[in-house]
Amino acid sequence: MAAWKRMFILILISASIITSGIMLMNYMVNPHGKYDSNLFPSLVWTGRAALLEELEEDPNVLILGSSRTMKIDPDFIENEINMSAFNAAVNSANAEDYYTMLRYSLDTLEQKPDYIILGIDIEAFHNQTPIDERLLFNNTLAKYLNDEDRLSLQDYFASLLSYEETTDSFVSLYYKLTGYPEGSTYYEDDGFLQYTRKAGTITEENYDIKITEYIDRYRSRFDGYTHLSEKRKHYFEKFLALAENENIQILAFVTTLHDDIIEDLRKTRNYDDIKKELITYLDEMSDQYDQFVYE
Repeated sequence: MAAWKRMFILILISASIITSGIMLMNYMVNPHGKYDSNLFPSLVWTGRAALLEELEEDPNVLILGSSRTMKIDPDFIENEINMSAFNAAVNSANAEDYYTMLRYSLDTLEQKPDYIILGIDIEAFHNQTPIDERLLFNNTLAKYLNDEDRLSLQDYFASLLSYEETTDSFVSLYYKLTGYPEGSTYYEDDGFLQYTRKAGTITEENYDIKITEYIDRYRSRFDGYTHLSEKRKHYFEKFLALAENENIQILAFVTTLHDDIIEDLRKTRNYDDIKKELITYLDEMSDQYDQFVYE
């Protein structure tokens, strides 16, 4: 066999071993909580379904939405109107999250609320952003997605080989040896988010730096957002139809942002046009579905 052929085969075998090793490491370490392996703690909170699994009995009120909705206190609702409540808001919730969470609650857990309080982010109908990986890799919820939106085998392998996944696997291994940092949040039994420490708190002294960070973050979130996604409108309408069929009243509101962030988005992104389109759409849905009310 020619020397160049032996060299080519050796390189091919070496690349296969390295690639397989990276995939195996990322699967076993599972830094983003995507896979079945639980040998190491996840570096990020991925518990979309795990939140609802904490339900012990049908709540009168189910709270859905993004992180901007997490601070609605179920205890406040119970004290004010004498109804049990559970906060199942998740980070970066989009319209498909509302639908899959409600399907899971009704079909799998057989938990049926009387009311849903829904916080709707303007970005929840983004026409360019993909479905969140924390939903796609959650088999418990992803089964409720449309067939064309579910993960392909190619997507799965691409995730196992991604740069971010690999670097975070090494971070997780480092923490395993040196100790994991203390978490800054935890969830109470009713899903309410609590902070154990004031990480990243905005103060008068660091306001300019912090608000600039948030402005940059939300500029990125609104990048390429030109109109409401037809696919996400479809998921939202499936969510409304499901609630209507189950006689669940939806009380919704459009979440807001800090005034400085909105002012910047009005200048650098088409924030006002998108919000106007969303309000018009929600008006139409309110007319179409008797069980849907929003402010």
